[in-house]
Amino acid sequence: MSPQAAVAGASALTAVFVAGYLYASYHQAKRWAWACKPAASLCFVALSWLLTPADPTLAAWLRAGLILSAGEQGGQR
Repeated sequence: MSPQAAVAGASALTAVFVAGYLYASYHQAKRWAWACKPAASLCFVALSWLLTPADPTLAAWLRAGLILSAGEQGGQR
């Protein structure tokens, strides 16, 4: 698989999970929100590895933040 195809696939998958999370949050479907939010977060982390950063140091800090926030379920009661 080419790098461009991997980025396109991860981007599309991210969009699906983000849309799913927004839909679930709006309709208060907690189970779907709890499934889609971590999946979208993992897709963001995957994209951070697939894309070439302009500043590797900044990219490492941003990646660390994405990983640390991947499991946070704020606002879900």
